[in-house]
Amino acid sequence: MVAELTALRDQIDTVDKALLDLLAKRLELVAEVGEVKSRYGLPIYVPEREASMLASRRKEAEALGVPPDLIEDILRRVMRESYTSENDKGFKTLNPALRPVVIVGGKGQMGSLFARMLTLSGYNVKTLDKEDWDRAPSLLNDAGMVIISVPIHLTEQVIAQLPPLPEDCILVDLASV
Repeated sequence: MVAELTALRDQIDTVDKALLDLLAKRLELVAEVGEVKSRYGLPIYVPEREASMLASRRKEAEALGVPPDLIEDILRRVMRESYTSENDKGFKTLNPALRPVVIVGGKGQMGSLFARMLTLSGYNVKTLDKEDWDRAPSLLNDAGMVIISVPIHLTEQVIAQLPPLPEDCILVDLASV
């Protein structure tokens, strides 16, 4: 009995190793998909593709005698990891020559989201918040882009308070509504 159990457990270990190898390969492919999506500006999450893929895998699982709910649970967890991986690796620097990006309101919810996304994309990101106004001239003197991310009712007032920006600096208003 012990030898029989050991042999079966060894086979399970072999299958588990194969599953790990397949998951690693899937994550590599997901990274490549993220690269392509980033290059062409495509969204990471495509609900129609996810629904179609899950429906197909459920049918295939059923045909193999695997509970469809099991495969859907596993795939949903794998996809969640894939989306995270695509988000973290799919951002690219589209303009490497861009001087620092300064986010006014960069410590708020929207501002910190933009800061994270731009940092993941490889840009040099600085933040300017209300307690930093004394440093505004030095933070903004070499800015390639300034993003205003403050509540909409403060947008005009904040822009009016900005020191002179470099002549070729891009000013972007991404105010919260």
